[in-house]
Amino acid sequence: MLKLVGNILVMAVLTSTISHAQIFITDRAQGGRIGAYNYDGTAINASLITGIDLPRGLASSGSNLFVALPTLGKVGLYSTSGTALAPSLISGLTQPFDVAVSGSSLFVANYGIGTVGKYGTDGSTVSASFISGLDSSVYSLAISGSFLFVATRNETSGVGRVGKYNLSDGSTVDASFITGLNYAFGLSISGSSLFVTNQNAGTNTVGQYSVIDGATINANFLTGLNFPSAIDISGSNLFVTSAVTGSGGTVGQYNLGSATGSASFLSGLNGPEGIAVVAAIPEPATWAQFLGCLALFGAFFFRKRAWKSNF
Repeated sequence: MLKLVGNILVMAVLTSTISHAQIFITDRAQGGRIGAYNYDGTAINASLITGIDLPRGLASSGSNLFVALPTLGKVGLYSTSGTALAPSLISGLTQPFDVAVSGSSLFVANYGIGTVGKYGTDGSTVSASFISGLDSSVYSLAISGSFLFVATRNETSGVGRVGKYNLSDGSTVDASFITGLNYAFGLSISGSSLFVTNQNAGTNTVGQYSVIDGATINANFLTGLNFPSAIDISGSNLFVTSAVTGSGGTVGQYNLGSATGSASFLSGLNGPEGIAVVAAIPEPATWAQFLGCLALFGAFFFRKRAWKSNF
């Protein structure tokens, strides 16, 4: 009987409801929305969050989604189930293009003024100009350990680059950590590798570089892409958006080892420019079910011990 109760507990955990939303994509449909999709590419809700004006960068922390809203000059906070928690979490910004989260800190890339701001995940301001003096166009952010990587472009010279900065105080490690880029719209990190999307006339690529010293591992890790924009990594899979407008936007999925996969893992999107891949998180009901089964197991166990002690 004890084994039976234990099996019931295990089955309850395995079959319990898990939050469906795993891949989140921003696009321009319906004036701006965020869609949620399964790891197999099936749609959960293509319009999970609507009524937001042309969303761009996304970052996740637990069951929270932070979204950069350039035209509105703010960062919004939503749950992975689509609930608006704080649509104007941070406001008064100058074209926030991307966001990145580390613990209780939220970093915001400000396009057009060459800065990165640092805030609490509760919206409190730590430093609106945490990093300043960057190239005018700040496109993307990525965090690895104690370092913040920032993709920028000098619109006068037409040169794009990635800089490396200390996460603790914003001090510069190397402002030209990776050079020779054009439009580096997306950054993502896996282990010791930094992956960079690079939009360039005739050579739209994803490059692979060392997070240690910026050395080129493979500048053409992926080629033949169409307006590569946002990028994210989950396990051995790399996801990259193709920011074609209308209904020509796609998300490709590729294996990090072989660089093979599907260029149209998701299709029919309108200018997808933000992506966040989120691990499945148990819903509150799941935890309640788990704790209920655990209580049942404990009650049965102690009752059995009490019965034995009487004989």
